[in-house]
Amino acid sequence: MKIIATYLPQFHRIPENDEWWGEGFTEWTNVKKSTPLFDGHYQPRIPLENNYYDLSDGVEILNQMEMASEYMVDCFAIYHYWFCGKQLLEKPINFLLNHTKIPIEFCFCWANGAWTRTWDGDDSANEVLIAQQYGDIHDWKNHYLYLRQFFMHPRYLKEGKRPVLIIYDAGILENQESMFKYWNCLSIEDGFDGIKIVTTRRINNLKYFPVYGDEVFDFEPFATLNSICDNEKNAMSKLYKTNENQYRVIDYKLFCERMVARRYLFNKSNYGLFVGWDNSPRRRKKTKLIFENNAPDVFEWVFAKQYKKTLMMGNMYLYINAWNEWGEGTYLEPDSKYKFGYLEAIRSIIKNEN
Repeated sequence: MKIIATYLPQFHRIPENDEWWGEGFTEWTNVKKSTPLFDGHYQPRIPLENNYYDLSDGVEILNQMEMASEYMVDCFAIYHYWFCGKQLLEKPINFLLNHTKIPIEFCFCWANGAWTRTWDGDDSANEVLIAQQYGDIHDWKNHYLYLRQFFMHPRYLKEGKRPVLIIYDAGILENQESMFKYWNCLSIEDGFDGIKIVTTRRINNLKYFPVYGDEVFDFEPFATLNSICDNEKNAMSKLYKTNENQYRVIDYKLFCERMVARRYLFNKSNYGLFVGWDNSPRRRKKTKLIFENNAPDVFEWVFAKQYKKTLMMGNMYLYINAWNEWGEGTYLEPDSKYKFGYLEAIRSIIKNEN
């Protein structure tokens, strides 16, 4: 079994973000300017030793992989942004092509939606910054040819001779059957046994899930959040409204007790968990979702539950949201408050179980 943490590459400047959000914008921009909304609200989040790192030269991602390896995280599922040939935030992952001896495995999670101004939450929230188009068979081939160089990498995550590719939002993916079958054919020509397609489950809707993917994994907290009724949600949370803000605050432990007890509807499901959640740095005016009372000791309890369930089910992977989603308050990386607490929790449980 392998521990896979999703990984955000938006910690370096790109011309598009300079244009859309202001010169010098990175994920740290919103993180640094965040302020508490209520007493006890943990904001701003500050990385340990003020390590506001830059991923532009690639050295930092290798350092993070070394840290992940030390604490028994096996793989980064790195978000991949591809818009019919147009790429964004590709520098860190392209850097890995020239490094074969890296400490852990990696794979892609294709974040296949359009980019909009939803972070603002004002009247321009639906403004499309870059549209998502999937193209035709020629575009699919170009995309595969880009992916292939990573599939060939000795540290790209494979199950047998099948590289693993995660699709973030398969529900909006057009012509997915034709695309996946075509990619499988191309990959077989390259000596693979096809591609293992894994999709995320974020809503509780049977019709949402694709027929043509191999597995799904629970992208938390939303897989659970969208499976419970409003009354149950209200029982574990509080909704606040002010002149400038509206935000829902959920008790992390109560929620996770519900999460680990939830039954699954699919045979090919993989469990997931999350470190916490607080998207207030990204949402200036739109409704914010905040989990409170999350700390390394509670996370350790949650991780132990999901880890043991994964072992009992004989599943290959356990997915964690996330390694470094600082703008959404879900990160394993050390910060100034909890230091290495979350990573130490993972290592402690795995060592005890083995």
